[in-house]
Amino acid sequence: MGRVIETASDVSDVESRLMALTDQLQRRQSEAQRIKLEHKRISKEKLKAQESALIKQIEVSTNCTSL
Repeated sequence: MGRVIETASDVSDVESRLMALTDQLQRRQSEAQRIKLEHKRISKEKLKAQESALIKQIEVSTNCTSL
């Protein structure tokens, strides 16, 4: 059985990688949250546009039937 001997340099390398991965994770989570909010905003805009179009159709239909 071999013994693993970790030097201060090995530990420092691992700590550096952990910090880099933690930073990368935080950036990806932030980006995912930004995309989620953007998607929600776009969906809401599409629904409002659809609502507006339907209201216009109802108005046109109402105007045609009242002639």
